[in-house]
Amino acid sequence: MSNVYPGLKYPFPDTISSHAPWLEEQTRSWLNELYPSLPKDIKEKYRHTATGYLTARFFPFATAERLVPLAQSSLWGLAFDDFYEYSQPDAYTALSQRLTSIIRGDSHPLTSENEFFYQMYVMAEDFRKYMPHYWMERFARSMAIYFEGMSAEAPYKAALQVPTLTQYVNIRWRSVDVLQMIDGLEVATEMPLPDEVRHHPQMEQIAQLTCRIIAWANDYFSIGKEESRDVMNLILVLQYQYQLSRDEAIAAAVKFHDEDVNTYLDCCKRLPHFGAYHQAVQQFIRYNNYMIAGHWRWYLTDTKRYQPGGAPTDQFKNDPSSSV
Repeated sequence: MSNVYPGLKYPFPDTISSHAPWLEEQTRSWLNELYPSLPKDIKEKYRHTATGYLTARFFPFATAERLVPLAQSSLWGLAFDDFYEYSQPDAYTALSQRLTSIIRGDSHPLTSENEFFYQMYVMAEDFRKYMPHYWMERFARSMAIYFEGMSAEAPYKAALQVPTLTQYVNIRWRSVDVLQMIDGLEVATEMPLPDEVRHHPQMEQIAQLTCRIIAWANDYFSIGKEESRDVMNLILVLQYQYQLSRDEAIAAAVKFHDEDVNTYLDCCKRLPHFGAYHQAVQQFIRYNNYMIAGHWRWYLTDTKRYQPGGAPTDQFKNDPSSSV
C-alpha cells in the first residue's frame, strides 16, 4: 500500500506534542504494569504500536498532566478492542452497563472484574479532576455508543458476512471508538462545551463525520492486516458490494473518504455563532483538525501495528466475554 499513501490528504496541518517521547514511555510502562490479562507476546506487539505517539498527535497542545488520562484512554481502547473483539452482542450490553456506571461514578470496579474495569475507573477519576459533571455524562454516552457499534458488528465478524455499505457506515462510525477521543478535545482545550453547544445538530454532524473520516483512514491502512480474517473494512465492503477489483475498491474508498472530508469542511464553515462559546467552538474545531491529520501522520511515521506481524490476529478468539 505504500505506493498509494498519498491518496489520503487533508487541507490542514499535523503536529506532535513536545511530550511525545515521555508519553510513549509512560504508555509502555502502563502496558507492562496495568494489563496482566494481556499475553506477553501481545504486549510485545503493542510496544511497536506507539499508542503514546498517537495520543501526542491527537492532542498536541494538551498539558502533560492532561495528556495522562488521554493516553490512558487511548491504550485502554486499543487493548479493549483487541481483547473483546470476538465477544457476543449481549456481552457488550453488560460491558456497557458496567463501564458507563463506573464512568458516571455510580459504582466501583469489583475485585472479581478484570483490569479493564479498574483502569476505566482510574481514567474517569483523572478526568473528573478537570471536567464538569455534564462532560462525564458525555464521556459515558460516547462509550455507550462505541459498545453499540461493537455489538452491531459482532454478528458480521463471527460469520465473516460482509454487510451492505449502508449497514457498514451506520455501524463503523460508532465502533471505531473515536467519539470519546473527540470528547478529549475539550480536555485538551481546557474549555468544556455545554450540552446545548456540543450537541447542537451541526456539531453532532461534525463529530460523526470525524468518526467516519478516521474510520476510513484506519480501514485504508489496515486492509493488509484484516484481509481474510475480518469483513468490517470499507475497502472489502465496496469490493464485495460493487464487484470491484482490489485497486478499484481502494480508489473508491479514497473517494468516499474525500467526500466526507469535503462535507466536514463545509459543515465547519457553516457553523452558527455560539455567542459566549464561539471562541471555544473555534478552538475545538482547530484541535479537531489536528486530530484528524495527526491520526493520518501516525500511520505514516510512528506505528508498526499495520505492518505484517505487527498486531494481534486471532489470539483473543476464545471469546473473553466470560470475564465480564
